[in-house]
Amino acid sequence: MEDISRIGIKIGAIETGFTTAGIYVQEIDLRDPASWIEGLSQHLRDEIIKIGPVRVNKIDYPLHIIQNTPRKFSDKYYYRTLSNGEIVNRQCLDLRQSQLATYGTNDWKHMTDNLKLHERSRPYIIAAQKWIELKTRISKSQTIDKVQQITIEKEKAHWKNVMIRIISVIHYLAKHNSSFRESIDGLYEKNNGKFLGLIEMLGKFDPIIIEYLQRIKNKETHIHYLEHDIQNDLIEVIAKEVQKTIIQTIKLAKYYAIIMDCTPDTSRQEQLSIVIRIVDMDIENESTEPRIKEYFLDFINIHDSTGLYLSDVLVEKLKIYGISLNDCRAQGYDNGANMTGQYKGVQARILQQNSRAFFMPCAAHRLNLVLGDTAKSSVRAVHFFGTVERLYTLFSASTGRWDVFSKHCHKWTVKKWSETRWESRYDSIKVIRFQVKEIIYALDEISDTTRDPLIRSETNSLIAEISSLEFLMSLCIWYTVLCEVNIVSKSLQGPDVNLNVSSELLNGLITLFKNYRETGFNTAKSEA
Repeated sequence: MEDISRIGIKIGAIETGFTTAGIYVQEIDLRDPASWIEGLSQHLRDEIIKIGPVRVNKIDYPLHIIQNTPRKFSDKYYYRTLSNGEIVNRQCLDLRQSQLATYGTNDWKHMTDNLKLHERSRPYIIAAQKWIELKTRISKSQTIDKVQQITIEKEKAHWKNVMIRIISVIHYLAKHNSSFRESIDGLYEKNNGKFLGLIEMLGKFDPIIIEYLQRIKNKETHIHYLEHDIQNDLIEVIAKEVQKTIIQTIKLAKYYAIIMDCTPDTSRQEQLSIVIRIVDMDIENESTEPRIKEYFLDFINIHDSTGLYLSDVLVEKLKIYGISLNDCRAQGYDNGANMTGQYKGVQARILQQNSRAFFMPCAAHRLNLVLGDTAKSSVRAVHFFGTVERLYTLFSASTGRWDVFSKHCHKWTVKKWSETRWESRYDSIKVIRFQVKEIIYALDEISDTTRDPLIRSETNSLIAEISSLEFLMSLCIWYTVLCEVNIVSKSLQGPDVNLNVSSELLNGLITLFKNYRETGFNTAKSEA
C-alpha cells in the first residue's frame, strides 16, 4: 500500500501533500498530460482515470505559418463525423504510443487525416480499450486490488477529516488572535498551549479525533501534523489563500486607494502595514449596493523610514501582488514629512509614477494633531492633563486603592489616555467630569487608611488640585471641546462619510469653537 502520508489532499486537480518535514506542493495537474511525470504512482494513475479527459474550449490558439499559409488548431478537431453523418466526441488521452501522442504535431493542414490514422492505429485501440475497462472497474469497485483500494479510500477519508479539524482549530485561534503554543509541545501535558488543548477537547466527543488520538497513543502512526513547524506551515498556507482572495477582489474592483502606516511592534521592530481601499461593486449580486471596503495586505519589516525607501517597498510589493500602480487613484498617509513631503515624500514619489494617485491626508489624524499642538502650547492644559494622568496612576498602581475607587465610583473607571488618540482623553475626562465628588471621597479614604507617607502626600495634593476652581473649569472646558471633537472624529473615520459631509462637520466645529470662545468661559464657570 502506498504511504498515506505521501498521498496528501487533492485540491481541484493539484496534488498537495504533507510530510514530516513540512508541507510540500507537488505541481502535478492531473487534468493536464503536459505536467505528468515519469513514474506516476498507481494511485495517481487511478485518479487520472477517474477524472478522464478534460477539455478547455474557446481558446484563441496561436497561428503557425505553414507553407506560407497561417494555420492553427481548432475545436472542431475534438469531434469526428461518421459515415452516417453522426457527430462523435473524440475522447483521446495522451497515450504515448503513436507518433501523434508521443511527439505531437502542428501539421494543421492534414490534421483530420492524421487523427483518423491515429484512431485506427493498434496502440490507440488497445490503450482506449484498457482505459474504458479500467474506468468501468474503478467505478464499480471491481479492480484486482479492490480490498486495498477500499482501505486506501478509508485512510484518505480519515486523514482528510483530521486535516479539516486541525485547520478549523488553526482558523479559530487565528481569528480570535490567540496564541497557539506555550512551553511544552506534547499532547496531554501541562502548559502545552491552546492548539493542542483544543485537539484534546475534540478528542472527548469527536469520533474522528478520538480514533486519530488513539493511533498516536498506540504509536500506530508517527505522522500526526501537530508539531509547531506544521502549525506554522498551515498558517502560512491559509494566509496565502486569504491574501490571494483579497488580491483577486482588488483586481476585480480595478481602481483602489493605498493606505500605509509605520509602527514598532513589541520587539521594537519597525513594521509597515499596507491597506488597500476599494469600492466593492459585488458584480455577482447586482441587487446589492456598492460598498467601500478596506483590505489589509501585509506587515513588512523595514529598516529605513525615508520616503525613497518606503515608496520603493510599496512599488515592489504591488508588483509581487500583481496589482498595477497605474490603477491607484488615491493615497492616504499620516502627516509625517517622510510620507507627505512635497518633493521627497512617499506621496510625491508615487505621483511621479502615477499622476492620478492623488494624495489625501488623514482628516481625523490632522484633527488629532491640531488638538495636540493646541494643548502643548498652553501651560494650564499641560498641567491639567498631567493631573488626570496622576489620578490614573495613583488608583491603578495598587489593587487596594483600586478597590477603594470602585467602592465609591460605580459609573466609570479611570482610564489611561493616549498621546495620539484624543478620543481616549475624552473617555478619561468623562470619568472625572461626572464623578468628581466620588473621586474626592475615594482619595480621602486612601489618605486616611494608607501607611505610606508618599501616597498620603500625593492623595492630599490631588484632593487640593481637583478641588480648585481652575481644575474644575478646565475639566468643564476640555470635556465640552473633546466631546464635540470626538463626534467629528468618529464621523470622519466612518466608512460611509464623503467629502461634503466631512467639510460640513469641520466647518461646524470651527463655528462652535468661535462661539465657545465668546461664551465658553462663563458657561464653564457656572458649571464648575
